[in-house]
Amino acid sequence: MQACEKSLKRLGVDMIDFYGVHRVDPTCRSKTPSAHEKTGRAGKCVISCCRSGSQTIRRAHKVHPIAAVETEYSLWSRDVEQTFCRMRELGIGFMAYAPLGRGFLTPP
Repeated sequence: MQACEKSLKRLGVDMIDFYGVHRVDPTCRSKTPSAHEKTGRAGKCVISCCRSGSQTIRRAHKVHPIAAVETEYSLWSRDVEQTFCRMRELGIGFMAYAPLGRGFLTPP
């Protein structure tokens, strides 16, 4: 909650569009859902998560609604397709990163 409050103050806004966990620190894994829930319920942000599997998405969504999942999706990384049904079922959006193969398909 403190990190969210600091971000809001620095940005000069009342709410953050997407506030997500990108790389979960194993030492604080159990605290992350609770902190996300508090900030979401306080109306400070819309919750997103990154690189999460189907079961993680379901568990997180039970704690507090997840608005979107962000995961790499490209010709080389398509395993996220396994979670599309779960996201659709729960009404969760999807944000792809590195869709052009991390620059492989684009000129330098």
